[in-house]
Amino acid sequence: MSDVEGIRPNLPPQVTQYPEKVVTNFLITTLIDTGLATVEARRQGIDQDPAVKRRIELAVEQLLQNALLKKAMRQKLGEKQLRGAYRKMLKD
Repeated sequence: MSDVEGIRPNLPPQVTQYPEKVVTNFLITTLIDTGLATVEARRQGIDQDPAVKRRIELAVEQLLQNALLKKAMRQKLGEKQLRGAYRKMLKD
């Protein structure tokens, strides 16, 4: 369930209008579909295509950059201040 809970915060606010069970089932189905497609893509060697490899590298670089920025913000601001700034940003 941790993958499902990891995705949930990234969902758009409109999702709250649906029952939690519906959203959870949708996320589980999406994760399964994604996993199956990924396995098949690797089986076919798509992950070895130079253009695909480069796009994967760029995605990893973006994820690492975002993780570093989040870590720095948490250390500098603290969790409480960060949540407050985020709430303010959502209102504006």
